[in-house]
Parts: sequence; structure tokens; C-alpha cells
Amino acid sequence: MSADVSSVVRDARPPAAVIRILNPLMRAMLGSRLARRMRGFALLEFSGCRSGRSYRVPVGWHDAGGQAIVVTPASWRANFADGRSATVHHHGQVQSMTGTLVTDAVEGARAVQTLLDEGTAPRQLGLRMPSGHRITPSEIWTVNRAIIRFEG
Repeated sequence: MSADVSSVVRDARPPAAVIRILNPLMRAMLGSRLARRMRGFALLEFSGCRSGRSYRVPVGWHDAGGQAIVVTPASWRANFADGRSATVHHHGQVQSMTGTLVTDAVEGARAVQTLLDEGTAPRQLGLRMPSGHRITPSEIWTVNRAIIRFEG
């Protein structure tokens, strides 16, 4: 099968206007008692590596074979390039963790495929792809996804 990569796996994130409305709501909910009911999400708090700016970012929180990961296309991910401490609010608990950006596309594709194999819907990763498709390293780059691994 020699289909064009861009037609097989596509970006399916909500529109930016929807994100601008949802993010403040998610920040508030993930910092409250409601977070106990929101297993698939977390709130990351960290400082920018160059600017020192404080970030509070709601993210999809996933377990890929026992490893906590975030799959994101967002530019703030660069702050985790050399490993960075973050406060993670997840499932009603607060924990200090270290996040490290995965720059290897093969490793990123493997982590995303593990999530898909374990039952995560592509839509939860902001992706649209045919059922049963195995994601490749080139597709990870095409849809601008990166993995941040978290350890506590």
C-alpha cells in the first residue's frame, strides 16, 4: 500500500477558538476536587527554561506500558528538552515529576502505538487515522507530535 502519509494520519485537534475557551475551564477543574473524575487529563505547572515564565497547561495524560506520557504538538514542549521539573495535578493528586522531551521519532511512534494498542482512541491524541493503522516515525513528524515522558 503506497498511500500518501498525510492522507493516512491527520491532525484532528479541536479548533484554536475551542481550545481558548476550554483551557481556562480545564485549568480550574483540574485544580479542584473535580479532577478526581478526570483520569485522562492532568494540569502541568512549570517554568519556561529561558523566559522563566510560569505555565499552567492542561494536557491529555496517558500511561504507555507503565510510563506516564503526554503527546503534544504544542511549542511549550521545548521546555522539556533537557528534562524539567513540573508539578503535575492528576486525578486529584499533586506530585513533583521530571518531564523529558523524546526527540527520537522511532521512540515517539512506538509510544503512540503502545497507547493505541492499549485502547486509546486516536481522537484522544488529536489524530485521525484508519482503524488498525500502525503509526510510523515519519507520520509522527508529519502531524507534529512529540512525547514527553514523566517520572516521579
